Amino acid sequence: PGVSFPMGSIRIENAGQIREVDLSGVTTIGELQNTIESLQIGVRVELNEDGRRLNFRNELSGSSMSISEVGGGSTATELGVRTFSGATQLSDFNGGRGVGSVTGGFDPVTGLPDPQLDLDFQITLSDGTSFGVDITGALTVDDVLASISDAATNAGLAIPADFQAGLNPDGNGIFLSDGTAGGGAFSVERLNNSTAAQDLGILGTADGAILAGSDQAQVASD
Repeated sequence: PGVSFPMGSIRIENAGQIREVDLSGVTTIGELQNTIESLQIGVRVELNEDGRRLNFRNELSGSSMSISEVGGGSTATELGVRTFSGATQLSDFNGGRGVGSVTGGFDPVTGLPDPQLDLDFQITLSDGTSFGVDITGALTVDDVLASISDAATNAGLAIPADFQAGLNPDGNGIFLSDGTAGGGAFSVERLNNSTAAQDLGILGTADGAILAGSDQAQVASD
């Protein structure tokens, strides 16, 4: 229920192998199982015990699997098997190590709480506008996206004209877009020794107006 037909394509990565799978001719669960398992990359499809949900299982020990969209499609999401979504828990990132964040910073002179010391990373747009982001309390990818967008809005940026944060439309990970069209670099850098930007896969400098983050929430075998 809820899946559009005909379906489009999904991308499956496991053990360094990448396959783009066209599901446009698939109409039954059995056909889906056969199509995925014929890839021979250690991924098995099964129905959950309650018969209401699909499970894509990684059967290769020591490898990490990801399932993502292709070219802005929505098939993996409609099937409920995209491994990186807004609902993905940060605690599942980086092989279960999660996403680091700094909190509880105090001014060393006054001894008072200093919110600037709780900022995890800074985003600098090509027109020179910059803003810090604090992800304290974030539990999911959607929480992180909300924290980034709120910080951008507080910096006086228009969403999405000047700046936007969301899910990569092709592949997995977080994307950031810069609409200011300035002449400088578009980048994300860490603040206060926080590992958040690196753990989220968005640390670095963009090549152009889009910073496409890496997938840090791949699924390992049990």
